[in-house]
Amino acid sequence: MTAIQRFLNQATRGLWGQKKRDSQAELIGAIEDKMCRYRLLGLNEVDAITAALRDLGSPAAIARELGEVRTLPQVMKTLLFIGIGATLSFQALAQVPAVQFRVPALGRSAAL
Repeated sequence: MTAIQRFLNQATRGLWGQKKRDSQAELIGAIEDKMCRYRLLGLNEVDAITAALRDLGSPAAIARELGEVRTLPQVMKTLLFIGIGATLSFQALAQVPAVQFRVPALGRSAAL
């Protein structure tokens, strides 16, 4: 596994599916851009990769930031949807009147 692939795996830890692929594509673009700049400055490929990854910073910090940006909004939408559903359900239950019926044999009323 290359240094770039290790970096990408660590930086996108906690993301899945399309979000992970999109984040990795963005990071690859940033890495390639930085590598190109370092190559133009005269560094060899290995040193350019090392410098580019160093410039991006800690993959763990990137993973935290990507997690906040990519997953938190979805979690908030889900919680909001559940909250609205629960509120509407409780409101509907509060508006349903109790149905009373009479048991003929006993002559008493009972509520459902």
